[in-house]
Formats: sequence, C-alpha cells, structure tokens
Amino acid sequence: MSRAIPTILRPFVGPNSSKLCRHTAYNAAAGPSTTRTISSTPIRLVRPNPKHVQAPPPPTFATGNRIPHRIVQLVDPETNTLRDPAPLQSIRYDKTTHELRLVSDSPPVVKLVDLAVEAEKAKLLEIKLKMNRKTAFEEKEVQISWASADGDLQHKLDIAKGFLERGDRVNLVFAPKASGSPAEVSQARKEEMIRFFEEGMQELGVTWRERETTKTTDVIYWQAKSEIMKEKKVKVSEAELEKKRLKEEKKEARRKKEEERKNKAAGKL
Repeated sequence: MSRAIPTILRPFVGPNSSKLCRHTAYNAAAGPSTTRTISSTPIRLVRPNPKHVQAPPPPTFATGNRIPHRIVQLVDPETNTLRDPAPLQSIRYDKTTHELRLVSDSPPVVKLVDLAVEAEKAKLLEIKLKMNRKTAFEEKEVQISWASADGDLQHKLDIAKGFLERGDRVNLVFAPKASGSPAEVSQARKEEMIRFFEEGMQELGVTWRERETTKTTDVIYWQAKSEIMKEKKVKVSEAELEKKRLKEEKKEARRKKEEERKNKAAGKL
C-alpha cells in the first residue's frame, strides 16, 4: 500500500520539480529586497555561506576526578608516547595551568592539556571564522527588463559592477516586464543588451556558470575576479589588525591608569 505524499512536500517532488531559492533582488524603484524566485532548473547543492558559519561548540571531556577509570595510561608530555598503566590519583599536575583529560576509554588513556595553549587555539579559530565571515561573498540578483531604455541599462550596470567591486556574485536576470502587456523585443535587441553588460562587467568579473536561457528569460552568473577577492581579504585583514592594535593600546592605558591609582593609594598609607 503506497503512502500519500504530504501536501507540504508535493512542490518539491517529481521529475518536473522546481527549485525554490532565496536571492537578494534589486528593484530600481524600491531598492534591495529579499524575494523568492522559482526556477525550473534541477536542484543543486549549495555550500554554506561562511558568513553564517559559527564556531563549533567545544567538545566535552571527562576531566580530573570525573574520569571513570582507576588505572590509566598517561600520554607523556615530552615524548608523546604512552606511559605504563598507573593509578589515576598518582598523576600530579598544576591544576591552575593544566587539565587532565580522558582521550580514550579502551584502553583508558589520559592527557595533560596546557590551558593557555588551548585558549590560544580557540582564539585563533574564532579569528579565522570571523575573517571567513567578513570575506565571504554574497549572492545578489539584478533584474533587467527587456523593455529597458539605455539609461536604465546603464543604471543597472553600475549597480552590478558595485556588487562585483565588493567581491559579491551577481546574477543578471533578463526578463519581460513584471506587469502590463509585454512589449515585443527582437532577438537582436536582446543580444545587444546582454553584450552591453558583458563588455561593462568583464573588467571586474568573470562568468562562473553557463548562461541559462528560456523562451522569455536569460540568466547570466558573474563573480568578482580573483584579484578583487584577494584585495578584499587584505583590506579586511588590515582592518582587523588595526582594530586589535587599538584594543591593545586601550588595554595598556587602563593597566597604567590602574597602576597609578594603586601607587597613589599606597603613598597615602
């Protein structure tokens, strides 16, 4: 007995399924907005945008007296080899600087972790994720009507080039007017419009996917050139370094101020 497909899933199944995806669309009158666009192309897997990737939660370990084994093997801090089995309580270490972690249950293996080193690793990971988020591209969409006048085409081209200069991807969507009776546009005029955008954008970008063409629309996929992306990363890196320098300066100024306050208080005693 076959099971009925739930209503909510029906638009996503079958050989003629449509892909529903979200884009940032630009309307010349209303400005940028988020819209839903339906395409009849097959579903494609899209990698997660690094801007939305968060640092993974720290793993949980059995540590110290919570380790559920009486006899364990310690990873030697100097040779990185396993020592002979010994009672857990016999392992001595400075709990203010190190932590004893269980890294294996079978056989029971423990390791001394330098907390300062661990904190530095976590900090570097967060910095890396932050840099990835700031240098990641966004996917923009610029809609061009086949009935557009030359002045409107130049306006849309300037918008598309601005996105490329920021390192974003741009989907150029050439389509009939959304409202009103569609004006008859010759194929020669359509190719002239597309060529106008290609000539205007090739200085900043390259196409990264094949052009998609239907009876009424054309979609051309552009992305910024690699040198623009590299320049963007350099600028972000320089800005982060400057921010870090200013933060360290403020921290040092607060330390000196606190030290002066303590010295004055000690002098009054």
